[in-house]
Amino acid sequence: DKYTFNTVIHSYAKAGGTEAAYKAQELLTKMDELYQQGNLASKPDTITYNVVINCWAKSNGGKSAAAEAEKLLAKMHQLHSQGDRDVKPNVVSYGAVIDAFAKCGGEQGAAKRADTLLANMIELHQSDPLKHADL
Repeated sequence: DKYTFNTVIHSYAKAGGTEAAYKAQELLTKMDELYQQGNLASKPDTITYNVVINCWAKSNGGKSAAAEAEKLLAKMHQLHSQGDRDVKPNVVSYGAVIDAFAKCGGEQGAAKRADTLLANMIELHQSDPLKHADL
């Protein structure tokens, strides 16, 4: 079930490194595949996505890891806008992606991207504080 998957993914996040992040990403993909095949207990949720994003942030994978984290954030937005009530980006999601960019060090554009993500999060919250209360 998703709780077991989330626990394993969390252990990858604690281990760190790009290999762990790729394994976490693979588990997320496997969870989604199982769900699509009818296993409702394996459906990824906000926590699942947040833990995988955190895995990328802790991977020391530089800008490519930050890009993977940002892709997951975009997917969360897409799923939620398509009616998935179990996946909704929140302050933890944004914080982990911003952290991934912050860990890029002096890589060109990383700080600006982190700043843009923060501005987007604030703008979303201000556009509808009730709908986006978790941002």
